Amino acid sequence: MKVWLYSLLGLIIFIFLSVRVQHYLISSSDELTQIINQTDQAVQSKIWLQAKTTLHQFEKNWKKTKASWSLLLNHQEVDNIEQSLIRSKRAITAKDYSNAQLELGSLKNYITHVPKKEALNWTNVL
Repeated sequence: MKVWLYSLLGLIIFIFLSVRVQHYLISSSDELTQIINQTDQAVQSKIWLQAKTTLHQFEKNWKKTKASWSLLLNHQEVDNIEQSLIRSKRAITAKDYSNAQLELGSLKNYITHVPKKEALNWTNVL
């Protein structure tokens, strides 16, 4: 009887922690995505100083988020975000509209992809 109870308790704890982690990934991803959208709007308007400022804000938020995400995610995901951030910064500094749009799109894709990939669902379990 004790084994059954401990197994059930372990399963409940696992599901609870999975839900909390998923909620954290979604909320932090949404926060980062909003900043990317602001940066993208500034690039579309070719307001380079504002784009640089909002991307700097993204970088500060990313540094805080990166520590937690590094514990929860595959290291390759974090590396992809880092590389895309560096390329985005360089494109905005160079005022290269095409590359800035391309890299911000990649950055946004990497950020929004994480909660979907880490979701506890049948596709990811099987």
